[in-house]
Amino acid sequence: MALSKKDNMTIKQIHQTWIESEIDGEMEKQLDLCSSDITFIPPDASVVTGKDQIKNWLKTNESKIEEIKISNLRIEGNNSIAYKVADFETIFVSENNEKTRIKGMHLWILSKINTIWLVRAVTWSIVKEY
Repeated sequence: MALSKKDNMTIKQIHQTWIESEIDGEMEKQLDLCSSDITFIPPDASVVTGKDQIKNWLKTNESKIEEIKISNLRIEGNNSIAYKVADFETIFVSENNEKTRIKGMHLWILSKINTIWLVRAVTWSIVKEY
């Protein structure tokens, strides 16, 4: 069975909430959208699994995000598993107000657990930094 319109809209809302909380620095809100066994697969770094481990990893990579632009958002799946892929451009601002931009693509895998969609895995690639 293909992903329903309702499930597609729910996943789009999860994505929007994630992006907003990432910009606002609300790590806990992001992690609330995840399963307890969430796995991050960062580029050029070790795999990180579990909310506590990811929280600690995110704290070591804290940079202020000014803006995230999303394009080519695509969501596919069925009534129990889905993936979301999109291109992104993120603008970071350092403490001395220097801006760094990165462009890339991210992929999420989500599962419907007890009628609730949760993010199970996140990976991304960076194709350009400037």
